[in-house]
Parts: sequence; structure tokens; C-alpha cells
Amino acid sequence: MTLNRGLSVFAAIAATVGLVIGVAGTRITGHYRATLDVNPASIAANGSTTTVMTVTGAATASHCNVGVTSGDLLSTTSTARLSCKFTAADTATVFYYNTSSTAAFDAGTSTLSVQAWSY
Repeated sequence: MTLNRGLSVFAAIAATVGLVIGVAGTRITGHYRATLDVNPASIAANGSTTTVMTVTGAATASHCNVGVTSGDLLSTTSTARLSCKFTAADTATVFYYNTSSTAAFDAGTSTLSVQAWSY
């Protein structure tokens, strides 16, 4: 059975009341994702830098996940560690940390994937 715009009944219910996976799962009320090609500046030893990107639909209280889908940051020799936080509605800040205590890291071009989960 489908509703307007081809949505299934399940999708319409999930969009209205959220989705719970398993018996004791936490209700998921939203999931949003965006990708961005980046080429961050060289990161000094033990240093950090940031990138700001848009994730439409995300709220500041959303849980943020960041991953790398391609590029130098995905390399096994990368000393960069990433994390993210929603700093405003629809706005994620990705933090890059260079874990090397002796050498700068030049990440080159990579593609980031940021996901927002709302509960």
C-alpha cells in the first residue's frame, strides 16, 4: 500500500512517530546525511583544524557521525583523527586532529560523509 509521492505506509508512520529497532531500542526521529569534498590545510604536529559543512535537517542536539569515503584521509598512513559536532541548525563542524607528535600532516583531497541522527 502506498500514499502520496510513493511513500509506503511504513515510511509514513516512521516519519510521523519515529522508528524503534528491537524491543528496547531508542526511538529514531530523524536521519540526515551530506557529503563534502575537502582539502584541509596542513595540520601541525599535535595540531588541529576544522571544516564547516551543511547537513540540511540536522539540529544542534543531533548525534554527529563523520566518515571518509575516499581520499588521503582514508589512507592507512593518515595520522589525522576526525570528529564532528552540530554547531548550529543544519551546520556541522568537522574537527581534524593530527596524532603525530613529530610531523605535520597534509591530508590532500578527501570526501567526508557526515550523518545526523535525532532521537
